[in-house]
Amino acid sequence: MTLLSVHWEEGRREIEKFCQESLSPSQYGATSYNSMGIKISPKDIIRTVMFYAFNRARMDHGYKLLRGTDFERNGVISREIMEKNFAVLKSNLPDVMNVNNLHEFFNAIMKAGYLSDSMIPAKSSVFYTYAMYLIAKYRFNAPNDINKNLTELWFFHAVLISRYWRNESTAEALINAIKNFTNFEEYKQYILDRINQSLTDYYFNVTITGSEGLAASGQGNNTWYAYVASLNILGTKILFSRSSLPVSTLFMPGSDGTRKSLEKHHLFPKAYLKAQGCTDTQINQMANYAYIEWNNNMKILNEAPSVYYPIVCNGMTYTEILRMEEENALPHGWENMTYDEFLLQRRKLMAAIIRRAFEVLKANVQS
Repeated sequence: MTLLSVHWEEGRREIEKFCQESLSPSQYGATSYNSMGIKISPKDIIRTVMFYAFNRARMDHGYKLLRGTDFERNGVISREIMEKNFAVLKSNLPDVMNVNNLHEFFNAIMKAGYLSDSMIPAKSSVFYTYAMYLIAKYRFNAPNDINKNLTELWFFHAVLISRYWRNESTAEALINAIKNFTNFEEYKQYILDRINQSLTDYYFNVTITGSEGLAASGQGNNTWYAYVASLNILGTKILFSRSSLPVSTLFMPGSDGTRKSLEKHHLFPKAYLKAQGCTDTQINQMANYAYIEWNNNMKILNEAPSVYYPIVCNGMTYTEILRMEEENALPHGWENMTYDEFLLQRRKLMAAIIRRAFEVLKANVQS
């Protein structure tokens, strides 16, 4: 932003205003504010425009480009190149900060099940994908519906496998391939090939249930959030709830009161497992979590599953119980299983739900 202050003060002010407007809703029309709660920073805008307009993914390249670095001449600084790059920035920044583009894109990633910024471990995945959405739209003249469907699929896959998180070289390799394409079909096929190479049978059957996926412990990781996104895609009803509301409704702004209406609950309660001698690492396994309404959580307290599960199922038919278990990756008879057996079986069922949601998004692209 320092270089913008020196060479394009008006552009710097526009970027800062756009980012500031993402913090709260406006009474005066559409802005960058979004229901997902994503707060946009100037770095996010620069990251997007560098990928979209300059075919660059590394943030340090952004500074060098606007400084006038000639990458073909060992980093020589050129006034001519600086002016040329600022012209590219000025002509492409309006696409990035177009609120219609932004909200079409946000709607796409919400259709991919990611309804809140709290579900997205790395914001870079949002803005690299936004740049790809813009490239398809403007560079390749992609049909709008197909572009949105492809964006949904790519984002779901990118968050699931942690693409872009660890370093920028992954995104750099991606744009180095994309920049050579001449039409949307080439771009689309490349994206689908990359997704299919990553999300194989082995990934769904082995990797996703392993120590870097659902066999991890903690508050949440990329695989856990992909599972929650999958529940949203599939319209799954809230576990243990007597209402017909899907889980997705409880991510909507204003749905919670003085405490969260949707709580992550230990299916085998923490106090119960503590009494069995389990460590926190064992207790906080991803497969031991489920989102429920907090009023149900208050009732469950610290009882064993074999005690509380029949209570919460009271009044439900056998068919309703089976459907609830299937939709929420609960193995039938889980309440009477050992904890280790429950975790093993549930991880497989959670992986199957993630795959089912992935196939829904994939079918939307191919239809």
